Amino acid sequence: MQPNLKAAFESTLTERIINSVPDMPDHIFSERFEKKMKTIIRHKSTGKVRRIPRGKFIKYIVVAILCAAITACSIEPLREFFKKFFIEIFDTHTLVQSDDYTDAPTSITDFYEITNIPQGFEMTYKTQISDFTIYTTTEYRKMNEYITFTQYVKSKYIVNVNTENYPMEYISINDSDGYIIEFDNNECYITWDNGDYVFSICGNITKEQLIEISSSVQKIEK
Repeated sequence: MQPNLKAAFESTLTERIINSVPDMPDHIFSERFEKKMKTIIRHKSTGKVRRIPRGKFIKYIVVAILCAAITACSIEPLREFFKKFFIEIFDTHTLVQSDDYTDAPTSITDFYEITNIPQGFEMTYKTQISDFTIYTTTEYRKMNEYITFTQYVKSKYIVNVNTENYPMEYISINDSDGYIIEFDNNECYITWDNGDYVFSICGNITKEQLIEISSSVQKIEK
C-alpha cells in the first residue's frame, strides 16, 4: 500500500481551523452545580472560609507537581516531532505539510540524490528538470521491489499519508527531523526536513535498508 502523495487542501491553515470548530450549544448547569455555587458565594459574603487540613494540602501539592511533570514529559516529544511539520489527523489519513518555509527556496536550485542504491535496482523514472521545478521524483525497481525518492520545496510539501492503522514515529536522518511510517508487506515511508527542502523515500524493502538509503541522500552537482 503506497501512501497518497498528491497535494491537497489549498485553503489556508486559518480557514481549515475555523471551519473545523463545531457549533457549541448554550450550556445548562445542573441543579447540583447551582447549589454548590450558591454555597460558595454565601461563604464568601459571610467571610467564612473552609480550611484544608495541612496533610491533605501537601498531598494536593504533590499530585499537582506529579501531573505537571508527566505533562511536561509527554509534551516535549511532541514539540520535538512537530518542530518541522504541521499535521492534521483525520479518521483514515493524516495531512502533513511543512511548518515553516518563510526563508526556504521557492524552486529547487540544489539537487539531492540517493548515493547508495542497493545492488540490482535500476532507475525506471526521473522527473524532467526545469528552472521552476518544485519537486523531483526518482524511482528505482528490482523485480517486485521499488524505491521512490522525492525532493520538495518546503512550501509545496502537502501530502496525505495513510495512518488509519499505522502510527507515525519520529526519526532523525543526517541530524534532520523527520518521521517514519511502517505499512504492511515491508513497505515504509520516511520523510525529513533539512532546513531547505523536504525529502521522502518510500519502498517495499526492509525498514533498516530504507533508513540506510535515506541517510545516503546527498547534494549533487546539477
